[in-house]
Amino acid sequence: MASGASMKGFNWRNGYSETQFVAELSGRYPISLGFWAVTRARIDLRTLSGERANRYRVRLGIEKAYTVLGREVIPYIHAEFLYDTRFDPWNRQIYQAGVEIELSQSFRLESCYAFRIDTATSPTHLDRVGLALKYYR
Repeated sequence: MASGASMKGFNWRNGYSETQFVAELSGRYPISLGFWAVTRARIDLRTLSGERANRYRVRLGIEKAYTVLGREVIPYIHAEFLYDTRFDPWNRQIYQAGVEIELSQSFRLESCYAFRIDTATSPTHLDRVGLALKYYR
């Protein structure tokens, strides 16, 4: 299990400002046949242009590591549910599928597809494709 916290702030010329404190707990639990259940609970304590706008997030997923050509490859699926105090209900869901590929002991490449459903903002459906290079020490 891992936990973390961070704080950051942004001020833009158009009068918009954002300050947030983020705390999260995450864990991985073996289930069977080499599969892992992954979880994350996160709290975003935010101030947006002077108004409180906290967000609570819960993510659940499944992943499994394989070895392909001597490299670790981890396909995964996640479902994340978000509650935003500006709108009151659990208004947003994010569903994501992807794969993380080990390039070396320090670097991994992750590609993913995600779609978001949001009942409180427009557009209500948003598709995303992502590519990230990750560095580990």
